[in-house]
Parts: sequence; structure tokens; C-alpha cells
Amino acid sequence: MAIHFAVAPDLLGNEPDPKKMTEAHCEFRRRLSQDGADMWWKHENTAESMLEAARAAAAVYDEHGRTYFTSATAMLDRFTPEDYATGAYDLCGFHSGKPRIGLALARIRSLQGKSEESRRFAKAALHFLQVQVAWSAELESLAAANDA
Repeated sequence: MAIHFAVAPDLLGNEPDPKKMTEAHCEFRRRLSQDGADMWWKHENTAESMLEAARAAAAVYDEHGRTYFTSATAMLDRFTPEDYATGAYDLCGFHSGKPRIGLALARIRSLQGKSEESRRFAKAALHFLQVQVAWSAELESLAAANDA
């Protein structure tokens, strides 16, 4: 399962195309499961067996997946830079690297017109960034935005 803000660049920095995006392009991902443990649905090479596995996966999604999405998206909406810096958040198993979380939230807050919050997320993300990466310059730019 994956969460991505439709207005934000995808994981590779490209403009998102909802018709072509897959889970691998999204910032926040997790496996569908009942309790956080990795789940696999085994099936035989028959249509009936595959359909039963798909039904079992859909039942887990109905029972748990919707709740994960609802809780994680609510947390992303109220997430503060202080929550991020101190680790005081629960994304219900959806994850990304700690610097990537900061970048994603800095981008989103910037797109929402919340430039001060964007800057604080970016500055905190720079603190967690251990090596130079392709998006380091973007993070530095977001951290410096509106600095006077």
C-alpha cells in the first residue's frame, strides 16, 4: 500500500502521473498485513486458487488497510516539524527514510503555502541526512526559503 500527495513530485522527483504511478513511486509505503508482520497469500496455478488468495487479501484490506490509510493520512495532515524532529509520530507502518519523510513534508507544506513549516521540516531533514544525495540541493533550497 502507498500514500502519495497528488501535487508533489514522485519518489524520483518527477511530476506525478496518477495513471502511471505504482507503489514504488510513492513516498510512503507499507505492506498490507494484519499486525505489521509480512503477509503472503499462497495460491496454486488455478484461477480458483488465485481468486481465493485475492479474496483473502481483500478481506485483510477491508479489515485493516482502510484503517491504516485513514490513520496515516490524518497524521500526515497534522504532522509538525517538532513531531518529525523528535520522532513523536506514528504513520501506521507507512515508512520512508527519515530524511525522505522530511523532504516529502517540506515539499507538501511548501505547496500548501505553509513556507515557514516547510522550511522547518527541511532544516530538520538536513540534520538527519548523512550523505549527499540527488535531492540534497532541493532540501537545502527548501531549508533556506524565506531565510532573511
